[in-house]
Amino acid sequence: MVWGSISFNHKTTLITMNGSLNAQRYIDEVLRLTVITFMARHQDVNLFQQDDARAHSPRLTTVFINNNHVQTLPWPAFLPDLGPIEHLWDQIGQAVRRREPPPVTLRQLEIALRKEWTNIPQHRIRCLENYSNKTKMNSFNKKFVKIKVQPSNVSKNSSP
Repeated sequence: MVWGSISFNHKTTLITMNGSLNAQRYIDEVLRLTVITFMARHQDVNLFQQDDARAHSPRLTTVFINNNHVQTLPWPAFLPDLGPIEHLWDQIGQAVRRREPPPVTLRQLEIALRKEWTNIPQHRIRCLENYSNKTKMNSFNKKFVKIKVQPSNVSKNSSP
């Protein structure tokens, strides 16, 4: 498994783990070692977004997040693909597949993934964040009724 996190101005180190991820392992190897440290180091990062992976939702994980004062962004189930990092994972996968020679062992794959992650320029992450925010707003706007408000104190003689 591979885990990483991005923000408008920063990205975490890439974490690779063998085997499955349960709540305790997620807390010990991701939240405690990376997320808490990352957010403490970068004061401009004040929200943490998770997807709906099994390790993210158990009570144990929620208690840890609350006890460590990590503010999370609630993410509705009907918008699963709007996280900007999903687009980044796709780009990293494409870059690894284009490598010559291609990685053939698990260790080579891990090295290739880390190198591609490290080489991601922050401006590309910013573009994804901006695109994601626009997409989220478009999706949210389609779900709710729009109300037009017209100013009542506009003079008939004034030009637009």
